[in-house]
Amino acid sequence: KQWYQRRVRAMSFLHGSISILKTSGVDLGKSVTPREVRVGVTEAYTFFFKEMNNPWVVNNLNYIVSHLLDLLSNSKATPSHVEAVYSRKCIAFVMDSLINSLLGEASQLEIAKILITSVHQQMEALNKSDSSLSDAQSSQHIISTALYQLSSVVLRLGTASMTLITDHIPVAQGKSIMFTETVF
Repeated sequence: KQWYQRRVRAMSFLHGSISILKTSGVDLGKSVTPREVRVGVTEAYTFFFKEMNNPWVVNNLNYIVSHLLDLLSNSKATPSHVEAVYSRKCIAFVMDSLINSLLGEASQLEIAKILITSVHQQMEALNKSDSSLSDAQSSQHIISTALYQLSSVVLRLGTASMTLITDHIPVAQGKSIMFTETVF
């Protein structure tokens, strides 16, 4: 049931007004713009995570962050520059609400590591010679949002974020990266 709910929210975010808004032959979504739908879906994500409470969010943190960032990689979420900025702000709002209200210090450090890993993976994808223009554009939206959120977490943690600089973050089997290698 939770998987289905996440899928419906993701599809709503990407497609705007969908058939869920139709009842008894009348299309209730006709006057609704995709931006308004994105705001509604953003609020739904925020409400969903608050309802699921801290233990569930902490246990699924990697999946949640990956899912939110993957929404930006879809070309339907970013058809134009204005829509891309709007989509990034919506995702940033959901992640800010997660970080600021549901996560403690240890979980915030964990989300920072997840964001660093995401940035590293997207940078590696960009460095491949066979990446297309659309891949590069979707990667830049993910990198931009991840770095914005990472800076927000580091500022929020203050001196507690020093462990990020010294820790090695595992990326693949037997391979790890450091914060300074990825961000700077």
